[in-house]
Amino acid sequence: MMSDIPHSLPGGLEAYGRSIDFTADNLPLKLQRAHTTKPGTWGLIHVLEGRIHFELEPPPGR
Repeated sequence: MMSDIPHSLPGGLEAYGRSIDFTADNLPLKLQRAHTTKPGTWGLIHVLEGRIHFELEPPPGR
């Protein structure tokens, strides 16, 4: 169960990176498989056109 996942991002965040705008044809490999982020790191996805299928998995060890 992932009930501890917030419904919004916390305040005070600062961007430290950004990916290229991509399509299904040039989706980065790291986004095509399960991966994790460092504790306290958040991701934000902007869908510019169309739709995505995104599955959130529980953190390792849960």
